[in-house]
Amino acid sequence: MFAHRLVPLALALSLASGGSAQQTIGVFVDTLRREAVVFDADADTILGAVPVPGGSFTGCADCAILADLSLAFVVTLNSEVWVIDLTTSPPSLAAGTNPIPISNSGEDVVISPDQRYLLVCGEDARQPLSVVDIAARAEVGTYSFSPRSNSVDVGADGSVLVSSTVGMTVERLTLDALGVLSSTGEVQTFVRSPNNSYVAPGAQYGVTFLRGSNRVVSYELLGLAKVDITALSGSGSAVCGAFDPLGDDLYTVTATGGNVTIVERHAFEPSTGEVDDAPAWSTTLGGSSRCYGVEQLALHPNDEKLYVSQTDLRQVSILDAADGAVIGTFPLGEGIPSGVCVVRAAECFLVLGDGAGNASFQSGGSGGHEWDTQLGTVWSSYPVTIDDIPSFPLPDLPDRATNAEPTRLHEVALQVVMWNPTMFPTNPEQSSERLDVALWSNGRVTARRSGAQDGIELEFEVVRHSDGSRSLRFPFSIDGL
Repeated sequence: MFAHRLVPLALALSLASGGSAQQTIGVFVDTLRREAVVFDADADTILGAVPVPGGSFTGCADCAILADLSLAFVVTLNSEVWVIDLTTSPPSLAAGTNPIPISNSGEDVVISPDQRYLLVCGEDARQPLSVVDIAARAEVGTYSFSPRSNSVDVGADGSVLVSSTVGMTVERLTLDALGVLSSTGEVQTFVRSPNNSYVAPGAQYGVTFLRGSNRVVSYELLGLAKVDITALSGSGSAVCGAFDPLGDDLYTVTATGGNVTIVERHAFEPSTGEVDDAPAWSTTLGGSSRCYGVEQLALHPNDEKLYVSQTDLRQVSILDAADGAVIGTFPLGEGIPSGVCVVRAAECFLVLGDGAGNASFQSGGSGGHEWDTQLGTVWSSYPVTIDDIPSFPLPDLPDRATNAEPTRLHEVALQVVMWNPTMFPTNPEQSSERLDVALWSNGRVTARRSGAQDGIELEFEVVRHSDGSRSLRFPFSIDGL
C-alpha cells in the first residue's frame, strides 16, 4: 500500500487543466426555413438554429462537422459552402470567408480523415468535384468526371468513392496530404443508378445504395470487385446508410412509394464485406426524400441512437439503435429536414489512481465511453489534448538538501486513454502503458513503465520555474498524429 497519495498533496493544488466536458453535437438542415439546426445529441435538445442566407434550397442539403466540434459545414445547391461556428452560444455563422465559393452546386459534403479538407460534389450535374482547404476557407482543387457525379465519401486510407447516377458507376480516387485528387483507374458499373456510396470502417470495403432499387452492393475497396448484393425490405430506392464505428453493422434507409421510409440494421462482416440479408430489425416511418448523396440518417457515435430525416412528417425521428423503436423526435412545424450529421468530441483523458489492475473509467456525461484501465483504482481524471495538458505543482520538501537516506513519500499510477472513432475508425480505443510515478524525500521524481501500450506514448517531465518551484507534467503522443 502507498503511504500517501500524490493527488491530495500536490496534484490537486493550482491545477491548470485544459478541456471541458465531452459532448456530442448534431446538425440537421431545414430546407424550408433555410436554417442549420444544431442540437445536443446526448440530451437531444436544440442548441440553436442558424439562418443560412441565399441558397436554392430545393429540398436537398447536406452537412458535416469537424471532429473537434468547432465548425460545421452546410451545402445547399447554390455553389457555396456555409460555415457554422459551434463554439458560440447560440451557434452562429462563422467569421471570415463565409460562404466559401465552389465550382459545383454543392449537394454532398464530407471531411477528410485528417480534418483538413472538404470534398463536395454537385447534384448529378456535369460539374467537377471540389476540394476545399478548411483552414484557408478556399477551394484549392477540383476533379472533373466524364460521367456526372452525385455522391462522395472518403475513407481512413485516403480512398475517395465518387458515384455517378448517369454513368451508373462508382469510381475510386485517392486524396493526398496536399489535397490533390488522383484517379486509380478503378471503376465499378451497376445495373441501377447509385444514390450514395460509403467506405466501410477499416477501408477494406465499400457499399453503394442503388436508386430505383432496394439493393445495396458491397465490393472490395481496392479494385472495386463486387462481393455481395443485398435486398433491403420494401420496394423503392435504397437511399443512404451509416456504419457503426467498428463496422459490424450497416444501418440503411429505403424510400418506398406512399410516403413510407424503412430503416433497418443489417449485420456487416468487416473481414469479408458481406451484408446480412436478414435485418436485425426493420422500422417503418413516414417518407424521406431521395436526395443524391445526402445523409438523411446519422448514428450517434456511441452506437445507441439513430437520427432520421422525415420530410412528409416534417421532423427528425430518433430511433433506438438496438431495436429500431422510435424514442423521440425533433418536430419542425412547417420546416422540412434534409441532411443530418452527428459527431462526438474525441475523448482523451489522463487517468490517475493506485497501482496495477483493470479498474473501469467512464467519461462524464450521458453516453460517455467506458475504458478498462491498467490501474488498480481510479481517483480522478482530466480531459487532455496533445497540446493542452495539466501542470501539477510539486511540494517544497524540507530535506531536499540533506544527505539523509531518501524515502518514498508519494506514489501514483497514471495512464492516458482515448476514444476517437472519427480519426481512428479501425482502432478507436487507444491507451498508453501505465506509468508509476514516485516522489522521494530528496526531491527526486522517478517513473516506472508497466503494462501494455496501444497507440499512445506517455512521458513525464519535471519543470523548474524561475522562483525555484517545480511542477510535474505528463506529455504524450499518439501514433499517426
